[in-house]
Amino acid sequence: MNLFDARLTQEDGKYAVSIGGCKAVLSEDKQKNLAAGHVAAQDIVLGVRPSHMILAKQAGNTLPATVEVSEMMGSEIHFHANAAGRDVVVIVPTMDAGGNHIDTFHPGDTLNLSFSGNVCHVFGKDGENLEF
Repeated sequence: MNLFDARLTQEDGKYAVSIGGCKAVLSEDKQKNLAAGHVAAQDIVLGVRPSHMILAKQAGNTLPATVEVSEMMGSEIHFHANAAGRDVVVIVPTMDAGGNHIDTFHPGDTLNLSFSGNVCHVFGKDGENLEF
């Protein structure tokens, strides 16, 4: 699990998480659980699994990451990068949904990462799971 120092916000009655230039509105289930627990906006630890990170084609609501190591693993590419001052692992398929081959990543390449609100795991700074 990739862990980031992030911010839980509440705007217009909706919870969202933000880190750097990336913001994701949380899923309805997570909304209900956080509201039921009367969770306030706060600094959090955000967890996102490596296979739940998405490569965006361009910057904008994304988290920039600098590639350190790239490994071709058959149908997937695993890359290790630095994003928001953290070492992260990202796993992406070697082909996109349109059947286009995704090139290998090289050390120093900058990538734009994002994630959806339904794959976020929200923890308090003390490690407590805030979603339950």
